[in-house]
Amino acid sequence: MPGPIYPAEQISFPFHPDDLQRKGLPLFDRNSTPRYLYRLVAPQASGTSALSNTAPFAACQSPRELFHFPQKKAASLLLNHLLWQRGAEDGCNLMSWTSSLLFALQYALYRHRKDGDDLRHINLIIIDTSLFPQGTFIQDMEVMKLFEHADTRLQKFVEYRKTEYYFGEYLNQGPLNIQGRCVFASVQQMINLGLFTLQPGLAEEEQWQCWPKRVLDYRQLFSDKKQVATSREDVKTALDIASNCFGGPWTVPGAIMLLSLQPRCRDDNVISEGFKARFSAADIKEAALDKIETHTERLPEVGQFRDLVEFIKRSYGLGEYDTVVAGVEGLSV
Repeated sequence: MPGPIYPAEQISFPFHPDDLQRKGLPLFDRNSTPRYLYRLVAPQASGTSALSNTAPFAACQSPRELFHFPQKKAASLLLNHLLWQRGAEDGCNLMSWTSSLLFALQYALYRHRKDGDDLRHINLIIIDTSLFPQGTFIQDMEVMKLFEHADTRLQKFVEYRKTEYYFGEYLNQGPLNIQGRCVFASVQQMINLGLFTLQPGLAEEEQWQCWPKRVLDYRQLFSDKKQVATSREDVKTALDIASNCFGGPWTVPGAIMLLSLQPRCRDDNVISEGFKARFSAADIKEAALDKIETHTERLPEVGQFRDLVEFIKRSYGLGEYDTVVAGVEGLSV
């Protein structure tokens, strides 16, 4: 059945599974979503997007709740969206995000090579999911597993996504107002400021025609545990990109994201010294690193981000502070 027409000022259109469906969606039920998600906006990419507000094709019509469709129809819509089937945008009410920055950046280079879009006009969007209403985002694996029994094709795709070809995809439905809840930057600007020095593999132009398989190449470095040495210049480059492209409270997590593009030692004093030279304890506290949630299964690059976040917290004594506060709050006075 058609969904209601929502007011334009509404931030998002959360998913509304019924009580029985929620039992099969444990992450969704706990509102457990990675704090930061990424999306590329390219001139010829699917979907309608702007840098202040972003929405899928059907956003200007009546948004329809995925969980209100008959299960077979919901499974078909979901699969067509995830597979980018021709014509899937017709009536599609879903939009995808990834929790893997490596995946998003390689996609930018792929779009550049495939469509010829200038990298100055391909923008990386980072959203802070904690600034959206509960239920706005749902993990692709959870929702696929919920509907897979209704479509054998979806069952096969779930099995495929259980392999190494998993890239932390999350979905929202209907228009999504990201203004004030995101930062964005031109990929070319990031390159100009030294992005390729933080992940040299991205600079290999003969690999720009590749996308998922290229990300697997990067991941092999994490699997091999071949940690790269981090120089002071690496830290400075990450901080400069994050400061110039993201800024404000996004600078600290942005720099950590960029350093996580390669496997690094989680307790590297070069990293902590570089951050301490740039940020006070108050700056780190404003970044709210303690509120960063990640899902790292089959996503080693996201695991690297988690490890570096925890290291920076320890470097500033935030872990000990949180433990003391929790202990005091637990006292009955």
